[in-house]
Amino acid sequence: MTRPKAATKTSIMEAALTVFHARGYEGTTMPAIAEEAGIAPGTLYNYFPSKEKLLFACARAGGSPGRIFAHVTDDVGQRPVADLLEEAATGVVRFWELRMPAVLMRAARPLSADRPGVGFPRRALESVRDYFAAEIRARRIRAADPETLAWGFLGGLFHRVFFERLYGRPDSFRLGVEDFARAWAREFAASIATEGV
Repeated sequence: MTRPKAATKTSIMEAALTVFHARGYEGTTMPAIAEEAGIAPGTLYNYFPSKEKLLFACARAGGSPGRIFAHVTDDVGQRPVADLLEEAATGVVRFWELRMPAVLMRAARPLSADRPGVGFPRRALESVRDYFAAEIRARRIRAADPETLAWGFLGGLFHRVFFERLYGRPDSFRLGVEDFARAWAREFAASIATEGV
């Protein structure tokens, strides 16, 4: 008889990502994740009490938008704006690709504004705004409203992931999500660049 693998949160999340990508959120079951991880379903539930909590853990492990933008804000003045935005854009679309099923569930069943978890996306949006404010202060991008830039940058990326999840990419469009994110970041950076940057 083969001895079961030792479970770790990391190995479980890696198995979960494999199953989520293969089956989608709706088609994924906790027993399928346990099987992929080589552990008993009960062991899986010791680490993650539900599929939704496991999905959130996977999404956060990849870097939340707030953490992603806090990191790139630390590099303002050190690396080109387009490089920072490209790094951020690819991280954000990876995060939303994982999190989109949960976002859609929450949108379908909105709760009161004081519910747990509301602060998390709000802080993420504030981190994006703060990044753009830092770039404006450093005069690396043109003067603009950092809040508007934050909504604009995130909005296009979110809509792409949302649209592809619901409808699929149009056959006449050539870029996959991550390639789109890189191109989006470069175009966005060019549109807000100051002269000579």
